Amino acid sequence: LAEAINSIVQNPSVLENSSPGSSSSGGSRVSVRPVLDITTDNNKENINNNSTGKIFEDFDESHWAYNAVYYLNKNGVTNGYDDGTFRPDNSITRAEFLKLAMKAMSFYENTDEAYFSDISPNDYFYGAANTAAKYGIVLGDENGRFNPNEKITREDAAMILYRAAAFSGFVFSQNQTASFNDEADISEYAVSCVRTFKNCGIIKGDNGFFNPKSNATRAEMCQMIYSLLLKR
Repeated sequence: LAEAINSIVQNPSVLENSSPGSSSSGGSRVSVRPVLDITTDNNKENINNNSTGKIFEDFDESHWAYNAVYYLNKNGVTNGYDDGTFRPDNSITRAEFLKLAMKAMSFYENTDEAYFSDISPNDYFYGAANTAAKYGIVLGDENGRFNPNEKITREDAAMILYRAAAFSGFVFSQNQTASFNDEADISEYAVSCVRTFKNCGIIKGDNGFFNPKSNATRAEMCQMIYSLLLKR
């Protein structure tokens, strides 16, 4: 399975003729529900009808990521803090982003197997992390740790979402020509994922730069997931 995942990451065109959890030899079934469908008329109408209003105490329709956060919040993918704030500019941790991505891609959570030495069944992201590890969406470090509280970088977030989307049945364009001015700064393992997302319009960058090593924010990651869902 890990080899198949690496093949997909290095060559996104493999997805053109693949389906999640299946192979010509009868591969194992990936435990995913139907992915949230943002493209239905009902969902579009709900978003348009809510084009004004305050979702959280610090977040309203004036924010550039309003539609993304509104939709994901409405569908139970993301939420705010106990004080009613969303804190859109806060950096997001590896655990927070993985939970967000796995919920958006509608994976059933696996709580039967433990893959990392630094998480426990009491952690809110335990099932998401184990499911992602089972399917090779995330890998631990050399010591078998997930490092859940570390801030996630933009390149790592793109790679994780790409892998999760691939297993959920997303098919991406074979065109790999699109790139950022700072592509040389993108880690080799993430280059294909970032190129694919840029080519598909899922990520746009900042004045031609992706800033791959920068910490991702809560608003940015909601927008990336929302943009991905629009491509279904």
